[in-house]
Amino acid sequence: METTRRHRILALAAVVAAAGPSVARAQFTSATSETHHWLAVGLGFGDIIPTGNATQSYSGSFQGQAYVVINLGILPELRFNLGYQRMNFSQQLLSQLGYPTGASGYNSVLAGIAGTRIDLIRGPVRPYLTLGVGAFNFKSNIDSTGSSGYKTVSSSSPTSALKFGLDGGAGIAVHIKRFEMFGEGRIQNVYTNKGFISSAKQIQAVPVTFGFLYSIF
Repeated sequence: METTRRHRILALAAVVAAAGPSVARAQFTSATSETHHWLAVGLGFGDIIPTGNATQSYSGSFQGQAYVVINLGILPELRFNLGYQRMNFSQQLLSQLGYPTGASGYNSVLAGIAGTRIDLIRGPVRPYLTLGVGAFNFKSNIDSTGSSGYKTVSSSSPTSALKFGLDGGAGIAVHIKRFEMFGEGRIQNVYTNKGFISSAKQIQAVPVTFGFLYSIF
């Protein structure tokens, strides 16, 4: 009786061992089915909402993003984006800085971000969070003659216009086959001579982006 029971256990173990690779293969196939795509590209455009004291310093803004997204299926997707932001100085700010009437200027930021996106809910409509790190190049341009002869002014750091920082935010995406439409807001915490932003009162702008992604394969 003991021998028969042992033979049954060995036979069951053999069946499980033989089925193991098939089950794993089926799970991998399910994770990488036609609903899953490995690579997507996209564009996004939007505005930059000033906050706090910055609401009186800027009179208009715009920003654009280009995205490359890699989805490995198991880990959260990897997102790489190159962005450009421009915020126009208000006449009130230029007057306070001593520039004559008719002067104009703007701050611009060129940023490269590497990060991830974490979907909170799986499905056609997905709220999500983003988190990344990147490099930010700041420039200030002011035309004091009114003839569009912009002069580049050094950034807030006298030694370098290139800074590193964090980029995080939240958004919602809608999937339609290979297309994804999304809207998101982000906060960029750039490291300066005073360190990182330590409180919400120090946040001066929130980029808001609306865009789309297209899955290539």
